[in-house]
Amino acid sequence: MRPMTRYNASMTSMMLSSRSNTNIKHLRSLEQRKARIAQQVFAVEGLGLIREALSAGFVLRQIYALEGLEVPPAPETFWLSPELMAYVSTLPSPPQAIGVFAAGAPKQDPTRRPAWLLADRLQDPGNFGALLRLADAMNWRGVLAFGAHPDPFSPKVIRGSMASCLRVPVQSIGIETLAEWRTRGWTLLGTAADAPLSSLDCSLPSQLILALGHEGQGLDPALLPLCDQTVAIPIRAGVDSLNVATSAAMLMHEFARQYPEPR
Repeated sequence: MRPMTRYNASMTSMMLSSRSNTNIKHLRSLEQRKARIAQQVFAVEGLGLIREALSAGFVLRQIYALEGLEVPPAPETFWLSPELMAYVSTLPSPPQAIGVFAAGAPKQDPTRRPAWLLADRLQDPGNFGALLRLADAMNWRGVLAFGAHPDPFSPKVIRGSMASCLRVPVQSIGIETLAEWRTRGWTLLGTAADAPLSSLDCSLPSQLILALGHEGQGLDPALLPLCDQTVAIPIRAGVDSLNVATSAAMLMHEFARQYPEPR
C-alpha cells in the first residue's frame, strides 16, 4: 500500500529503525509536560485522533507511521516498524500512526450553552479528560481550571476526552477573575456532600459555572464564599462519594432538563 501523502521539495520522508534516532527521542520526550511546553507541540496517537486534530484546525508538523500506511500530508513523515511503533507509543496496543501537532488552544464558542465546568485542583488526567468530553457532549462552553490541573494535551487527557480537548477550551482562573465573572451575571454553583440543598430540589441558574472539588478534599475553602449556592447529590448512606465526572454528568443532565435545547 502506498502512502497517500503527496510530497514536494520541502517535505521529508524517512525510514527510522533505531531507538537512538534523534526523532525517536524527540517523540518519546513529548510524554513529558515540560517537553511539550518547551517545544510548543503535542502528540496524538491513532489516525482517528490525527484526523480530529486536523479537523479542529491544528497544524500537523510530523507524522510517524507504520511503513506503507496511508497518512495525511505532513512536512516530515517517518516510517516505523511495528516494534519501533510499540516503543514510542504510550498505549498498550500501539497505533498505526502518531501525529505531532503545533500547540494551540480551542477558541470559546459563544453559540454553546452559557455554562462552564470549574475543576478545582483536579489531579487525575482521566477525570479531567472526562470533564472535557462531558462539556463537549452537553454543549457547554468549556472547563475553568482553578489551581493546579493536568495538561489538556497530555496523552491521558487526550484519550480520556476522546479528542474533546481539541474542541473545548480550558481556561485557568483565579479568585479575582472568578469574582469579576460573577459581576457579569455568571452564577457559581458549588458541589458539597454536606450542602443543605439537594440537587433534586435545585432550580439551576441559566448562566452557570458548576464548581467541582478536588477528588479527596472537596472544594477549596477560598471558593466557598464565592458560591451563590451549594448542592449535594443524594446517595445511599455509607457510600463515601461519587466520581467527579459522574457528579458532573448528573448535574449537567439536570441543567439540560431544566433548559432544553431545540431538537
